[in-house]
Amino acid sequence: MFNQEANFIKVNGIPVNYTIEETYGGGDCFFDSVARGLKQLKIDMQFTVESLRMVCKDFARDNQDIKKKVIDDARQSPEYVMVPNSDVDDDELWDFYLNNIECTRNSREKIETKDNQDHRYGSTMHLPIWGRPEVEGQMICQKYNIKLHIIEYHPDLKLLHQVIDSSGSQSVEDVDYDEENVVHIINGGNAHFKAIIRQEISRNIDHRSYDSRKIVNSTDSHAFNTEEDNQNYLELIKAREEENETLRRCLEII
Repeated sequence: MFNQEANFIKVNGIPVNYTIEETYGGGDCFFDSVARGLKQLKIDMQFTVESLRMVCKDFARDNQDIKKKVIDDARQSPEYVMVPNSDVDDDELWDFYLNNIECTRNSREKIETKDNQDHRYGSTMHLPIWGRPEVEGQMICQKYNIKLHIIEYHPDLKLLHQVIDSSGSQSVEDVDYDEENVVHIINGGNAHFKAIIRQEISRNIDHRSYDSRKIVNSTDSHAFNTEEDNQNYLELIKAREEENETLRRCLEII
């Protein structure tokens, strides 16, 4: 699997001195990915899942544009995703977001306390609230004056590049990995984000809090095999998404 990811890096134009790092699951992968990238850009600062969630909470207060984005995203979700109950008004939905965006996958006590009621607010408010590039990502960009580059897997086995900054998001054809103040991450399917990290810097980062980290070693002599490995990796991502869609349909029937 890791060899396929390393070859995926080579074939798709990611510089060979970059690696794809595994991140926390359970709803924290977006914040974990961005935190790892920020640590490379601002080596004198500390970034964690918790700190970035608090940044979003503080930034969102009294911000009507963010309020509208959060509410619209909750109410305009795809058919297979639960929307808030009809008796939940916008202010109640917004209060729930502000009170719970700080919740991480490790906030067991709070999750257990809220678990019986957060379905009331729809899937996008299920705890812990998942980070979204166009919502939480944009807040983080504005806070730290950075750009966020996201590689998105597309069902037809194509890769799309999206750049988020303080003004919004746009699709791009090419990305300059030498550009300063850019955090690179990849959404490999099923909304699971991973960090794209420069190797020569990642060796100096204190990852003691990331005990579940797994690194793709792009210097492995067996890493760069054939384009067939790249295709196999993309096919694997596609299969996972198809399995996830089947599961969603089964849950709808139940």
